[in-house]
Amino acid sequence: MHDVHDDMVDEVKITAWDLPAWLERNAVIDERELAAWIKVGRQTPAMWRHRRQGPPFIRLLPSRMVRYRVAEVLVWLESGRNVATTTSTA
Repeated sequence: MHDVHDDMVDEVKITAWDLPAWLERNAVIDERELAAWIKVGRQTPAMWRHRRQGPPFIRLLPSRMVRYRVAEVLVWLESGRNVATTTSTA
């Protein structure tokens, strides 16, 4: 099954948000790594989720751990969007 969103993620041009050497475009990162990468406070990603702002995230079940796909964060950074979504995976 092909998702139109996949095309959008693949087409992102990395400009102002070049990836640091320790981070790969296809990686999945936690909120601590996200905060370090985009230089925000460690609690900021949690605050964004609570307010339904910020980049899309994944909530892993049953542990409910939160992760971010780097490619989707790049799309969010370049687009200036401010709406978080959640996808649960079993």
